[in-house]
Amino acid sequence: MWHGGVFETGNNGQLRYRNGEGRTFSIDPDELCSFYLVELVMKCARYDGRIKEFLYLVPGLSMVDGLRKVTDDESMRDMIQVAENSPTATALPTLTSLIAPSNTQTDPVQSYEWEDSRPDSPIPINDLIPDYSTESDHEDPPYNPLVDKGKGMSSKPFFGEVYSDHSDEDVESDGEQGADAGGDYFIIRG
Repeated sequence: MWHGGVFETGNNGQLRYRNGEGRTFSIDPDELCSFYLVELVMKCARYDGRIKEFLYLVPGLSMVDGLRKVTDDESMRDMIQVAENSPTATALPTLTSLIAPSNTQTDPVQSYEWEDSRPDSPIPINDLIPDYSTESDHEDPPYNPLVDKGKGMSSKPFFGEVYSDHSDEDVESDGEQGADAGGDYFIIRG
């Protein structure tokens, strides 16, 4: 499978594919479908949302005459049949919807501004958050406010010590008490 290149017309007027990269996959033709084809393209590079069409070249024909689009199940079966009959069949995912001359200096995308090139964290999330029980490093830990209230927070608040009216200590307060609403009262001592 060739990817990442551009189609252009050469000086001799022939259509050619330049600056692409090739990758070989061993696949079972009976399992090939459009979803699997897109998955194979994604294994080549990060083309999320940028694949416009998928082309294959019929062996023995020029690019002008031999390029075929994969658009539906029928064209997928045609491509599989060509691939089974000829081991030199070439698959070409393209990022543009038209095959036209182009500038090779600006077309090939080598990297993206938004791509995060930093390596994954060397510290697993389970080591950072001891009670983290999910197997995935890509999910936030579950939080239930009724059960986990205050879980993981520092016992020393930034504004002073906190006492509850359920403690056995006698705490004197200079402030006014609120109306009895049947809830907990907290006194802040600074």
